[in-house]
Amino acid sequence: MSELAPGLQLSSKPEEFDAEEFDSMLGRAPVRDESEEPSEYYRIKRRMLESIRPTNYVEQLFTIDLIDMSFEILNLRRVIASWKATSTGDGIEVLLTRGILSEAPPGAEKAAKIEAKLEAKRWREDRGESRDRIEERIRSMGFSDDAIDVEIFLQSLSTLEILEKRLFSTQQRRNALLREVWVHRELARRARQASDRVIENVGLPAPNKE
Repeated sequence: MSELAPGLQLSSKPEEFDAEEFDSMLGRAPVRDESEEPSEYYRIKRRMLESIRPTNYVEQLFTIDLIDMSFEILNLRRVIASWKATSTGDGIEVLLTRGILSEAPPGAEKAAKIEAKLEAKRWREDRGESRDRIEERIRSMGFSDDAIDVEIFLQSLSTLEILEKRLFSTQQRRNALLREVWVHRELARRARQASDRVIENVGLPAPNKE
């Protein structure tokens, strides 16, 4: 059995949790742009602290990392949902451009592209009759509903791959962090439950029905 360094002694007494010290270690909310709310980050912190209740310095450091990862996963899911909605409009514009250009006389390519862009803008902004009319026009150009879905998917694919890789990587880091503290089994159980509740229940935007 190895000896402790001079002046060090083992103590079974649990460390007291100092909320002010924890806030200082946590620092400012890691928001990147206006789509991420600092107030939500602090709300997540409060909820996770109530569930995990770290009892020593090591557990506090673990909790800080887990709070940050849970916040990042939540925001990545929102970005993915938002990007899918945006890509729908981009797909509509591509199909309109393709269809209008195929019918445009020589020399009218610029005007055709402008028309397609304006129609796509109307489609994005109007969820009523204008949208139905524009979608019917696309079908009259020979594009089926399946073709529309495929184009929308292709428009979103490259960015979605990057976002989903980032999401997968963050989820993997979260799981690795939980495995590292598995020796603290009760802490790991509370931590996983708290992180799961934050990610699943803080509230994602309603699915876009475009």
